[in-house]
Amino acid sequence: MAEVLVSLGMPKAEVERILVRLIDLGVLTVQDEADATSRAPSRVVVARTGPSGLRDAVERRRRERLREQLQAAGQSRNPDLGTLPEPLEEDDGGVPPRRIAVALAAEDDDRLDDAIALSREDQRWILALADGQERLTPFEFLGIEPTHDGRHIRRAFHETSRRLHPDAYYGRDVGPFRELLGDLFRRAKFYYAELRSEEVRTPYVDQSIAERAELARRVEAAEEAERATQAIRRAEEEAEAALRRRERAERRADQSRERARQELRGRADAFVRDAQEAETAGNLARAANFYRLALQSDPNNVELEGRWEACRAAARRTRAVEAHAQAQKHLEFGQTREAALLLVEAADADPTLRHLVDACDAMLELDPTRARDYAMAAFDALVTARAAGIEYRPAELAGMHVKIGRAFLAVGQKESARQQAVAARDLRPDDPEVRALLKSLKVK
Repeated sequence: MAEVLVSLGMPKAEVERILVRLIDLGVLTVQDEADATSRAPSRVVVARTGPSGLRDAVERRRRERLREQLQAAGQSRNPDLGTLPEPLEEDDGGVPPRRIAVALAAEDDDRLDDAIALSREDQRWILALADGQERLTPFEFLGIEPTHDGRHIRRAFHETSRRLHPDAYYGRDVGPFRELLGDLFRRAKFYYAELRSEEVRTPYVDQSIAERAELARRVEAAEEAERATQAIRRAEEEAEAALRRRERAERRADQSRERARQELRGRADAFVRDAQEAETAGNLARAANFYRLALQSDPNNVELEGRWEACRAAARRTRAVEAHAQAQKHLEFGQTREAALLLVEAADADPTLRHLVDACDAMLELDPTRARDYAMAAFDALVTARAAGIEYRPAELAGMHVKIGRAFLAVGQKESARQQAVAARDLRPDDPEVRALLKSLKVK
């Protein structure tokens, strides 16, 4: 015993309890001091099997004892069923173990008999217990999930034994099931007695705990997978919903833009009608303004832009002609300032060569710098006209050169003025205005 205590390192009371249980199961035996070696203590414990086969030896011993009890009980037609084993100690509580039910025998089993005083359901249950004696664990036989709680084990045994006890059917015809009831009742008592041992219960409880943990792990994994699937599904649904919302928004925006375009086209059509009426009435300036408003409403309308430009050009030409004619009237009355303003207006509205030349000559006294600008524009127009093959009368052309030359001379551009004077001399050498310009420039 001392060697066992030292080798295991466990409390003495616990080791003694385990050894007593092993001796009771027949796994160990006790030798007398006379049979022991000189080194052995007064009581020597010898194991009949190695540690690796201890559980198998206990199981075999349990089955042998059960078989012996069942054989002894079967020697008499009315065996003594005995009293119930001592109850287990009650635990402090906890979660009650789950009840489990054995799978009943088939509904069409040939052994079922409607003539006896047992319901078909009770018969199927009894047959299921009888058929599964070798494969059912003690806990499965009693219909309870493995647990260390003695209260629940005792309650499960009482419920099972109450249904199996032959005295419960005293005076009733149960046929061949009476013998089955006695055998199963004795087995239930034996299993209850076995489950009093923590060593017998522990493997079943540990296995049940492991199975429940594995089941919980699988359930958690399945739930996690389901949550992931749900999250993916929700994300897809949200993406689809967002896409639908975006498409609806785009359709609404397109519809809104189309309505706006239709409205602008309607406004543009109204302005075009007003412009056409103004053209018919001869008011080209008003018509040009209406065309401009129509083009603002429909800016990509190329045809409308062409109408506006043509009408605007015609309006400017008309205004320029009117302003030039009014200027001539003012000149007849000696109103040079009013005439100059009208000539400038004509040049700005329709910058032809004639209008530009008259504008630069009219502004010579009022604003020499502006007169020079009109002169340069007139010179460029003159070059363009020559390139285009436009012919002017020599007297008219000489007068243009003189006016352009005087504008250049007024701002000190003598060389440009001299070139204009020479060009005028080549056209009309005896013209007084030409000779006066040449004299001012001291050109012979």
